Amino acid sequence: MTGKDSRVLLSYDSVSLLVGNEKLGVITLTDKTKDRALSIICGIGIANELKLRDELPDGAFGKRLPEVLVKTLGYLDDLTSYYIYISGIRNGEYISSLMNEEQDLCLPLRVSEAVLLARIMHIDMFIDAGLMMRQSSAYEQGAQKMTIPLNALKTEELVDELEKAISKEDYRQASYIKEELDRRKHDAGNE
Repeated sequence: MTGKDSRVLLSYDSVSLLVGNEKLGVITLTDKTKDRALSIICGIGIANELKLRDELPDGAFGKRLPEVLVKTLGYLDDLTSYYIYISGIRNGEYISSLMNEEQDLCLPLRVSEAVLLARIMHIDMFIDAGLMMRQSSAYEQGAQKMTIPLNALKTEELVDELEKAISKEDYRQASYIKEELDRRKHDAGNE
């Protein structure tokens, strides 16, 4: 499944709302030493679920459906053998899975939901080491701004960002965004 030497253990750090877009949030994950940070775009629903869990103690969620389902699963199986693995990125979406090597289980799921599930299940999250180096930036605790790699944005989001960059006359940023859009168009034509 995965080479244990080629992956990095991730920790959930925080979630915040994306400035200028009330429908999106940004999840920040860090490596174990808090040297590097990975920013993940998420919908407002997942952002609110994570924020809720940030603000209230663990015991406050005992009757919520996700926690009840995980508790039920825990009666049926040893949850310590499960983990989340982020293996790649394609067209602005991270490729992530719920893994259990003992059962040869690999269930794909959206990365934002995988982060929420890891928080609820209290399981580890890992990312491919090379992917972490390409997608992460230096971690700054409490930073007001975060870097989100262009290849981590969905195509629709890139188009919106291109329009904003052009309207602000930020032609350098617009050219970077246009290059990413062109690369995706080229990749789609080669499939």
